[in-house]
Amino acid sequence: MSEAAIYKNIELGSIKFESLREELSKKLFTGFMKLSYWNMEDYLYYLRGKPVGGIRYLSEDGGELIDHESYRPPHQAGLLSLYSTSPVEVFAFLESLQEKVSPYSFVSYGREVVASLQLSHTDPQLVLSHISSLEMHGYMVFCGQEGFGPLIGFSAGKPVFLFDRGRKPSAGRVDLHMKLSDAYLSVFRTEPEFVNFLASADKMKKVHTTRLSRLQQVREVLKEVRDPYLLLEVILTYGLRLFTFFYNGSVVFKMLSKNGLFSEERPALSQQRELPLNVYAVPVQTSLSPIEINFLTESSVEYLKTEELSAIKNFFMEHIGPIWQAVWKRVFEKMGLEPDKLPVDRTKEFIKRLAEEIPDERHSKAFLEKTRRWSS
Repeated sequence: MSEAAIYKNIELGSIKFESLREELSKKLFTGFMKLSYWNMEDYLYYLRGKPVGGIRYLSEDGGELIDHESYRPPHQAGLLSLYSTSPVEVFAFLESLQEKVSPYSFVSYGREVVASLQLSHTDPQLVLSHISSLEMHGYMVFCGQEGFGPLIGFSAGKPVFLFDRGRKPSAGRVDLHMKLSDAYLSVFRTEPEFVNFLASADKMKKVHTTRLSRLQQVREVLKEVRDPYLLLEVILTYGLRLFTFFYNGSVVFKMLSKNGLFSEERPALSQQRELPLNVYAVPVQTSLSPIEINFLTESSVEYLKTEELSAIKNFFMEHIGPIWQAVWKRVFEKMGLEPDKLPVDRTKEFIKRLAEEIPDERHSKAFLEKTRRWSS
């Protein structure tokens, strides 16, 4: 991740804080403000001029969330730094505050080789081709105003999995409908093992939780849990986590996340308090099959007319019965499509898949006969 310093270590006494905040709002600033005091550091994160999160680190290794919307410096004896970043870094910070661990929790791990390009300035299909030519292991992640979007993992340059919050992970051919405005993509290179881990991260289950007084206790915990692939999460404080991934008791990789950004620093652990430890079993997929990713924009897609899609839906309801709604939705998900938006060039495949879902062969054939004009 890259960040550009706008101000660095400016005396707070020389800053009109409220005027600065008003200017950040007007200029749709994206990044974070760091305020350093003798006994603590405050971080305030902004997205397009709006404060979206804040965190305070205390000198005693503690940490707490702060009121980012109405924040005022507690006193003037401090230093202010202001950094402009990409939205990816802001969303990585917000993800680090979530209790639930997901594939998005690990965005920013690895070496960033494509740094937060706006989709209006590039073609993600070209980026895919570049990744393929490099035979790269890693992942591509998209984000917009609402947060992280599709996350695509690569093995030897080939897309092997897709994760997208709010819909099931997909395989096979996937059409991704991209909105160019206010959208970014970033690409990270990682070791091959990380790709397999990331492909399975949405299926991990918490199997053990305890508190540590020293890191040596980790070995004792590992003896109690029998799963071969384990992720250990030590919560050092708000926004600061230490992750360690094990295979049969051996460390595969270790990473320290501060405010959502990963580094190779060694954490300075407090001796004054116990630390929460969560252990997750990860059903790692050791063999990943390539999938086809097709990026589409609204202007490049011709969709089946609403009345025609409704006609197909009515025929399907007639021949499958009361379960039609759940099956209809599932077929859209399996094909990697947005609900009730069917590209014309995939109509034939769509009808074929619907027919396969009708258990009675006579009804299935009748459905295909009634929809022949769309599939022939």
